[in-house]
Amino acid sequence: IFTYDDQLKIIVPYRPLNDLLSNNTIYDLSADGFGNVYFIGKNEVGILRRNFEGVYSKDVSIFEGIRPLLNDDFPFVQVVDESNVVFGAKEGFIHFDPTSLELQLEPISTYITKLSSTLSSDSLMLDSYFFINHPKKKFEFPFAERSLRINFSAPYFSNPVTYSTRMEGLNGNQWTEWSNQSFREFSSLMEGTYTFSVKAKTNTNRESKPAEIVIIINPPWYRSLLFRILVGSLLIGLLTAVFINQKRRHKREREGLMVSQQKKLNRKDSLLEEISSKSQVEIQRLENEKSVIALKHKSRELASSTMNLLKKNEMMKKIMSDLKSLKKNLESGNSSAHRITRIIKGIDRGMNSEQDWDTFQMYFDEVHGDFSKGLREAYPQITPMELKFCAFIRLNMSSKDIANLLNISIRSVETNRYRLRKKLNLDRDTNLTSFIMDL
Repeated sequence: IFTYDDQLKIIVPYRPLNDLLSNNTIYDLSADGFGNVYFIGKNEVGILRRNFEGVYSKDVSIFEGIRPLLNDDFPFVQVVDESNVVFGAKEGFIHFDPTSLELQLEPISTYITKLSSTLSSDSLMLDSYFFINHPKKKFEFPFAERSLRINFSAPYFSNPVTYSTRMEGLNGNQWTEWSNQSFREFSSLMEGTYTFSVKAKTNTNRESKPAEIVIIINPPWYRSLLFRILVGSLLIGLLTAVFINQKRRHKREREGLMVSQQKKLNRKDSLLEEISSKSQVEIQRLENEKSVIALKHKSRELASSTMNLLKKNEMMKKIMSDLKSLKKNLESGNSSAHRITRIIKGIDRGMNSEQDWDTFQMYFDEVHGDFSKGLREAYPQITPMELKFCAFIRLNMSSKDIANLLNISIRSVETNRYRLRKKLNLDRDTNLTSFIMDL
């Protein structure tokens, strides 16, 4: 492309246009009154727009749709006036009105025209009228019809249109690459909720607003909410039954164990009671034996003490008798006679000593219990001498022995027996010795 240089007065290459068309073979050019140049090239058909500063910009997107229609043998373009540009076509002429370019700036619209399942002959078929009048509607499909085909279009006839889609909920939420394919297929979708979006773009890079629909793939019956609730209820019921059964079994085992332990404890208690009873019997037997042995020992001591007392008194009486005989053979005024008399009196006092009686009383009470105390309580009028007399009678001692122990005569013993019967209120038929032995 050349132009005339007024300063150099020569024709020179016109660089602003050559730079824009350097990669193309130009077949024809035509300029309008504003300096805009229409061109037909081997690879492009378009317009070089000139602004107020004289700078050009190339636009080929408007005429992309008419390239296949132009005449190949004789490419031709002619600007008639500001409202009419004519291109030579294979079957006539193509008229272009530059003043209608404002219409090309209006936004385009994209529509989903059909939704169907590829797995069923009785699939859901929805036409464009339905989608236009029901935007963003939710569509449910059973799990058996989870492979879908979605058709869409953008009614823009001047230029080719490309599409980009997105299925939210499937392999991310990214838009696909631009493509002229006007449908999209999805196979074997899993249960869930998906949002399908599609948008269109013209060759002028103007995009439409996305058209969207919501698709719900219901889960299979064995993964449905109702089935899960049913299975969950059954599991809960089963677990509850197992828990109750286990609880009852554990309760029975615990009760059985408690009964068994109680039986063992009862047997042990019985054994312990038996052992304790035997031990108590043995202890009682041993205590009784001990008591018997102690009683025999005390009885022997009592008998020994009594015998010693009898022997002592007999010996004392014999000594007194001998001393009295010796005194008779002495003169009355003799000093030896006086000494003998004092000795006889001392022996007599010794025979009546309370110390011997206290020792006897101690052994007697240990063998015969509180005999003396009980007798005093039953018969308060009884005298200490009579109390001694009763103790000797309980030992079944003869009158001679009693007389010897009390240092009295046998006649005095009989007299004391008579007095004692009266104090005890005994009749003639009651034996004194038997009565005292039974107390």
